[in-house]
Amino acid sequence: MRTIDMLTWSRRDHFKFFNSFDHPHFGLCANVDLTHFHPYLKQNGISFSVAVVYMIARTANAIPEFRVRIRPGAVIEHELVHPSYTLLIKEDLFSFCTLEFTENFPVFARKAVDQIAYVKEHYGLTRKYAIPLLEYLDRERITRRMGEHRVLL
Repeated sequence: MRTIDMLTWSRRDHFKFFNSFDHPHFGLCANVDLTHFHPYLKQNGISFSVAVVYMIARTANAIPEFRVRIRPGAVIEHELVHPSYTLLIKEDLFSFCTLEFTENFPVFARKAVDQIAYVKEHYGLTRKYAIPLLEYLDRERITRRMGEHRVLL
């Protein structure tokens, strides 16, 4: 992890501009052809969710700007970021699941399956408790709400 020098950072002006917004984020949607991907996963017994989370995390880790995070009083670049996502536990329960990233997909997938099973067995939030928790995370600038979604800062 390294602290970004705001005086020499080439993205300083972009940061200042977007950091002044209430929600300085943007979303990107794209159509992705899974014609060959999905059958491959099914034939090999690979979880679709685990494979997609792996691909997103691998891409994020390959691009330095995707490893940058805003922390109180500093902007830092992580050497490695670990994916975290919302996991449905039961009909009305969900939890947050953080997976340890490694570039080795079989190792990542094995650990992910174990972590998902652990989270499903030990955790779960209803809206009654999740909403106040999410609002707290927003106030502490750990997350930021973007419409119906939240992003990790």
